[in-house]
Amino acid sequence: MGTYTFSTIWGDVSDMLSTVYPGSGGSGKASDVKIQLEYDLLSGQFLHVQIAPGKQNDVNYGREIQSTVDLQDLCIRDLGYFSLSDFDAIQQKGTYYLSRLKMNTKLYQKNVTAMYFKNGVLKKNSQFFNIALEEIMQQLQPGELYEILLAYVGRDYKFPVRVVIYKLTAE
Repeated sequence: MGTYTFSTIWGDVSDMLSTVYPGSGGSGKASDVKIQLEYDLLSGQFLHVQIAPGKQNDVNYGREIQSTVDLQDLCIRDLGYFSLSDFDAIQQKGTYYLSRLKMNTKLYQKNVTAMYFKNGVLKKNSQFFNIALEEIMQQLQPGELYEILLAYVGRDYKFPVRVVIYKLTAE
């Protein structure tokens, strides 16, 4: 059982290396490098280290090293590694993950009063309802926590998640 964290370190390299390490374009440099790290917090060991071009997406790295997670491990990922399909795959393995939620991600709860057609088939648009995260946040005081034990995430395919909402303090 392990607790893994994923992180990216950016580095500047000479523009002469732009063919090997092309930059992402945002920094204005022709060449950047990313150092991708997977670290096991329990053992204190680095499990993976990868040097990649600055333009490489963190999500791709998260997908590549998904095979290292095992039953009851915990993966801690920042927003750069946010991928619903990756989280679903991790969850299917019996592994846990912890991530912040991207701003445009919608959360749902099952509708206990879902509607059905006359033939008994469920009306898909009535199966779930959108959780109003903004309303929840407005009701919370700084430092207060709100937990949703069973929510669903995803647009076409919804899978179950546990959501912890924390309103930050001024510090």
